[in-house]
Amino acid sequence: MNENFFTIRVDHKISDKDSLAATYLRDLTPYNAPDALDAVRINSETRRQIATLEETHVFSAQVLNAFRLGFSRAVTNNNDGATAINPLASDPSLAALPGQFASSVNVPA
Repeated sequence: MNENFFTIRVDHKISDKDSLAATYLRDLTPYNAPDALDAVRINSETRRQIATLEETHVFSAQVLNAFRLGFSRAVTNNNDGATAINPLASDPSLAALPGQFASSVNVPA
């Protein structure tokens, strides 16, 4: 399994009383494994992005103001049948949904 992850942070002091900070995070995690019956290889992919921006202003020794703005996005595509391991799993006549692999039964442990 590969995970492509990075974080960038930039801090900038505008003046003695003002400063800016920005952070960006990106995480891309593709994963594939056989299903429980070892019939179909299942793909999953998670994509995450987080961005923040903060401005801090010092009014006096007792008063400080911090303004923060943030954005977060996560997209996950799970259990996407990629390729058939067992040739019967790719038989369209056994599929419950058109264009999909043959149906499987999941029993929780």
